Amino acid sequence: MVNRVVTEHRAGLNKFDVLGGTSTSHVALMKAGLVARNVTPVRKELRDGFMDVEGYRVAPFTYALVIGYNARALSKEQRPRSYEELLEPKWKGQIGLEAAGYEWLGAMIDTMGEEKALAFARKLATQNLRIQQGSSLLVQQMIAGEFNVLIDALHYQLENLKERGAPVDYVIPDPLLIKDPSGIWLAKYSAHPHSAALLVDFLFTRDAQEIYARQNRLVARKDMEWRFREKLPSRIHVISADKWAPRYNELIGLFDKTFR
Repeated sequence: MVNRVVTEHRAGLNKFDVLGGTSTSHVALMKAGLVARNVTPVRKELRDGFMDVEGYRVAPFTYALVIGYNARALSKEQRPRSYEELLEPKWKGQIGLEAAGYEWLGAMIDTMGEEKALAFARKLATQNLRIQQGSSLLVQQMIAGEFNVLIDALHYQLENLKERGAPVDYVIPDPLLIKDPSGIWLAKYSAHPHSAALLVDFLFTRDAQEIYARQNRLVARKDMEWRFREKLPSRIHVISADKWAPRYNELIGLFDKTFR
């Protein structure tokens, strides 16, 4: 979508009023000069990490990265308790990883330090991982028994499946890793700037945020609790788009060098 709006702008067309997408789009949108500053009072209601410092991006929700597992194959006593435990020989050939798990690696670097995180990743790569594009497909393969653990599972997918009776569960790692929140931007050349600003503000009202919460998403508002079945660890790390978006190609290179 970012490529589309940039191309349209170069052709003299400015069709969008509000744009939503991954926070990694922020650098390209800023470079193209396509987004307007949005200093809405809503920003004071948001958690850290759900807005940029300069005042262009706000983010309504995000997801947690957890260690998912096949609850039919593994009991709670058998499940892995931490990332480090997955380096044990018994997990060889039993672990899935998203082929575009760049943010997960970035979060590991943030929380462990680059040297330790990359050393861990290199050891993990020797565990005969199932590396597959598509988080939903990976979960389905785990349910089918092709492997038993998904190291970078999205918690909301597992919660939604669990509510429908699927044999899945997950471990909340310590620290809990939170994906960089999805962004929303106002168009600089919007034909309907006031309506666009009202729409964005609405997405951060309690009513709209409750809709996200019912979908098992982690909402931006500070006055709304995140809903998990288990107690959260004291350490929670939100991946920083401000840090990693400018270094995204570097992060992709580190991931591919380690796991491919």
